[in-house]
Amino acid sequence: MRNRGMTVLHPIVKALARRPWYAASIVVVMAIATALLTSVLAIVDGVLFKPLGYPGERELVAIKVSSSQSRSAPSVDQAVLSAWVQAAPQVAFTGFRHHSRTIADIQPNFFEVMGVRPALGGFAPEDFEGTPLITPRILSDEIFRSQFGADPSAIGRVVILDPTTGSGYRVAGVMPRGFVFPVDRFSIDHLAPFINGPVRTFSQIIARVPPSVTPRELEARVVAAGTT
Repeated sequence: MRNRGMTVLHPIVKALARRPWYAASIVVVMAIATALLTSVLAIVDGVLFKPLGYPGERELVAIKVSSSQSRSAPSVDQAVLSAWVQAAPQVAFTGFRHHSRTIADIQPNFFEVMGVRPALGGFAPEDFEGTPLITPRILSDEIFRSQFGADPSAIGRVVILDPTTGSGYRVAGVMPRGFVFPVDRFSIDHLAPFINGPVRTFSQIIARVPPSVTPRELEARVVAAGTT
């Protein structure tokens, strides 16, 4: 589907290739101008997930932002996301940032919004504070089996990645078998806490939109929040 004057993004989701899914119709297309970002946000595409095995997945929408002034998609900062949350309180938003091809930093409410919990372990509230050398990570079931032999005692184990600095990660949990992270292009095997900071931004937003909120209503609220 294509709106005149707007480019609708067609996602190629290599990370989801091993699971059957189909991109449904575009349910949200929003033009936003906001002083909170350095460039004008021209388009927000919402793609309904179907089916990825998430509970109530028909309510899940992936929001992407592209700029009319740049070929690359700009990130959404925390101020913008907070404005969206206030503008549409019935909608549950969660942001994440994939800073490598296999790792994604998630917000504390990620599992609540997605409706999927770790099969083993999980993050504690304090995991989302500070920047320790040893960061907690929740692993995919595939990595848990291939690298740790599916041994439950691996929860809490520390893996040193750089002996020089002593940095690495602690196995904080494991996602359910077959879980597919909702991200384009990359296969995410490690989930890490998104640490709040003045310059941290999200590469993608997932929203759980209840039936009581129409796409038009969500569009109007987000646009209003972005232009105030």
